[in-house]
Order: sequence, then structure tokens, then C-alpha cells
Amino acid sequence: MLEGLCVRKAVERLRHKTSQQRQLVNEMRERADALTASGLAAARARRDPAAQKLQHQEPCFVEVASSSNLQRGFSPDCMLSGVAIGVSDTLDVREFCTRYGTQSQLLQQMPQTEFPFVSWLRRHGAQFVGKLACRTPLTIDEASLIVSDNPAAVAVSRNACNYAISSSLMGPAALTSPLHHPIASFKPTAQSFATFAEGYRLSVPSMSFGITAGTLDDIFYLWEVFTSAIQPASFFDTQSGDTTDGNDGNAVTDSNKATGSTKRRRPVPSPPNDSSANRYGYASVGRFKRSISDGYSSLRGSRPTSGEEELIGPHIELSVGYPADWIDALCHERLLSADEFRRRILRLVSTRNSMRKNEVLEVIPLTIDIDLEEVVQATQTIGLYELSQAFDRLFFWNTHSDGRDPCLSSSSSTSGKAGVLEELPEELVSAIFNGRALTSLDYHRALRTRDSVVRATEEQFRDVDFILTPMLSEPYVNSSMRSIALLLPFSLGGNPMVSLQLEPDFPVVLIGELGRDTGLFEDSTTFLQFVQGTSPGWWRRKFMR
Repeated sequence: MLEGLCVRKAVERLRHKTSQQRQLVNEMRERADALTASGLAAARARRDPAAQKLQHQEPCFVEVASSSNLQRGFSPDCMLSGVAIGVSDTLDVREFCTRYGTQSQLLQQMPQTEFPFVSWLRRHGAQFVGKLACRTPLTIDEASLIVSDNPAAVAVSRNACNYAISSSLMGPAALTSPLHHPIASFKPTAQSFATFAEGYRLSVPSMSFGITAGTLDDIFYLWEVFTSAIQPASFFDTQSGDTTDGNDGNAVTDSNKATGSTKRRRPVPSPPNDSSANRYGYASVGRFKRSISDGYSSLRGSRPTSGEEELIGPHIELSVGYPADWIDALCHERLLSADEFRRRILRLVSTRNSMRKNEVLEVIPLTIDIDLEEVVQATQTIGLYELSQAFDRLFFWNTHSDGRDPCLSSSSSTSGKAGVLEELPEELVSAIFNGRALTSLDYHRALRTRDSVVRATEEQFRDVDFILTPMLSEPYVNSSMRSIALLLPFSLGGNPMVSLQLEPDFPVVLIGELGRDTGLFEDSTTFLQFVQGTSPGWWRRKFMR
């Protein structure tokens, strides 16, 4: 955000510096404008050498805020002051047209209200810079985008915004963003940030919501602000104390305990060495140490002395499970087998681990009693049925003669449907017809499948802290739900998920227990110390002879 600083540090350094905050946001707005259709066309017309790389790139933004928009309501002393956000074109933002990823005038509107989470971001000082393009209408297949020009990923990786807010109709939003870029993304527990059922023009309750940011710490900071785990007074006072005294501060209040952050094992110690950020864009030991002084102090607990450490002996600090049967069946082309997936994780631990000698990462296979094909069908059924119902409510309502609540009239819907559907893209029309072919019985059967999936997945968290899985599976086809089949059971069940790159060709997803979002962040941070940290000398001598 500011010469490579994480959002947490940049917000602290720019507090009350209104001119610098505005300059930073305006620079991001200009980068966003360069990623619109007009901006890309202008770059090609200038024959800009950099434009050669953009020759076949689709626009990343469909609309960008003007400079005058950014001047209004600027708050220099909030927890997100100087932070820029991009928002999916399916989400309402005041004074900006919502297109839902289509060119149809039927759907385009100038909303009077906006998506609740966007309003919350504004109240805490964040600045809206633009509407992100949708690659599919209403983000029907946005969850399974596996191309490099994913709008959220491009916007964040090119520093056009700090946070990209995405949505997806079928599947977990935003999680494929790190596939081609060294960034991070997060899908919270279902309905955590906002609901798509109330006050939403197209009410699709199953639609998911996700956030893409430069690092995992950036997303964790946003989550801490959202859950009031850190308060402005304590946060800024702690930061100023760190600047003058160099002491670690504790900006985490007792409210953090109320956000589901209870850890099943003892608190994670801070890493012993200090080094620069690693080549993949995630916090190395030194950067992580500086991050925890901002708000992770509660994770460290009391450190044992070297003598006490010997007495404690080896113990499992983190237990990670992986769906072995699913990986064997669906990832043979890239990973060969589940054993190879496990060996690759342990290979990273053997060369990069920054934990103490007696702290062990346990990686164990899981057998999850879920039929993935049933999950795919249930996800499609729920999404398509709710989509068709939303369109019927929006365009084909009729009122009983007695004046009671409106309901669907088959005659009115049939006569009006042809004219309405002619205005919509073919992909959306097909989805609506497929949804209308489903019955209420089909929908409730899919909901029962969802309940069974929730029970089956929750059983796994009795033995592990989180579940780790490859991001993609066969057939590796863009916009195919089966290419993210390993993620669909947890998306259907509403579990929180984090995705990131362990290596450029090794993107993974970490799945947490329902409602335990903060715990997932803590466990993810510990996991990154095992697989991304700088190895101490004793570890290299032991494992790399």
C-alpha cells in the first residue's frame, strides 16, 4: 500500500495526513481507470510498450469514481482511512450504476441504497474507486474463473485497490484470485458480512461473498476492524508506542475472544529471526513479527525459556487434514496422488520452517463421506432455483383481486417473459429456464443435501484445526464448477475459507470450522510460519544433509 507496507501499518502511518491519503487513493483510482475499456484502448492507441501485454486483456473495471467523488466524505482518522476498495458490479453502490454483468437496460439501475458491507467500509474511512467487471452475468460462474485476468485479482495485484469485494452465485466467491497472482483471498462464514436476501434487488440467499487483498494480514486486519477486535484508540496508541519505544503493543481487546478465535492448542510463539519479505509476497518472519506488534500479540502467549522448551518436548502445534480420496480421484494430472500433495507440504516445512524445534506440524489424510457429484448437483439446483425465483419476483409478479400479497401468475409470466428474456444475455436466459424447470421438491432435496454436508464436514474438525486442499481439480476448465469440486462441499456448507499461493504453481485453500473465522486466520498464520518462514540453522542441518 505504501512502499510495500501492509494496510495495517500504512493506516497507522497516514493517520491525520489527509493530503497523503488522498494522493494515495487518487493514484489507485488512476490505475483503476487505466484498466477500464477506455483506458486500455487509450494505452493501445499510444502504442505504449506496456500495452503490448494488455493486447488481449478484458477490462477489469466497468466504471471508476471521479476525483470529485473521492473528495467528498473523506475521513482522515478512521481505521480504514486511505484504503481503496473495488466492488463487484453485482453489488449496489450509491451513485453508481449496477449492471449485474450485463448490457441489458432491464437490469441496470441507479440504486438508492447500497450493499451493507460497502456502507460499513465507507463509515470506517475506505474510499470506493470503481466497479469491477463481471466475467459472467450475475457472477453465475465467477467462482470457477481460472484465467489470469480475473478482475479482482488483477485489480489488487496491480495496486488499483487494496480490497476487491466479489460475489458469486454458485461456488465460493474470490477464492481463485491467487491462482495466477501472489495475493490472498477470503470467503467468510456464510452471511457473516451481509445477507443477499433482504433489501437486495435480486434476492439470491445462496450467493456468496469474498474479499481479495495483497496479503493475508491485510484481510485479517479488515476482519479485526469488522469484528471490533481492535479499537481506534488502542490501535493508534499502540502504534505510536511502537514507533517511539520499539516495544510490542497489544491492540487486541477482549472482544477478540467473542469472535470465535479460541484456539485449541497453546498460543503460537513469535518467530525467532527477522528477515525481509519472501519472494512470494507473504509475510516472512521479520515482517510477521512486525505485524503481530500491530494486533497479533494475543496469539503469542508466554514464551518458554530454552530449558523449559527442552522439558516440554516435541508436541503438535497445528493439525492439518487433507481430503486424500478426493485428491487421488480428481488431481491426478497435476499432483499425481494425495501422498504427493502431503510430501510437497512437508518439503516446504523441511526447508522454510520458522517454528521452534519442538513444535510440529501434523498433516493427516481425511476420509470425508460426501459424494462430490451430489454436491455439484445440489449447488446448481439451489443457485438456479433461487435465481429464477428472483427474476420471477422482479418481472412477473401479479396481484390477487383481493389485494393480498403479490404472487406469481403463470399467464402473466408467460406473456411477459418473451419480451423480458429477449433483453437478457443467452447464458442468463438459459440459467433462468433451467431454474424454472426445477420444482420446490428439488430445491428442498438440495437443501437436505446441504444439511448432510454440514454434518459430515463438521465431524472432521474434531481431529484437525483446518482442512487443506488444492484449489483446482480436473478437468481444469474455466467456468466449470467441477474444476473447483474440492471446494464445493465447504462452500455449500458455508465454511470460512482462505486461499493463497504456497508456491507460484501451488495454490491451496484452507477451510475452517463454521463460525470460526478468526480461528482460521490464526491457524493460517501459524501454517505460513511452517511453510513460508525462514528456516533456522538447526532445521537445515537436520533435514538438508
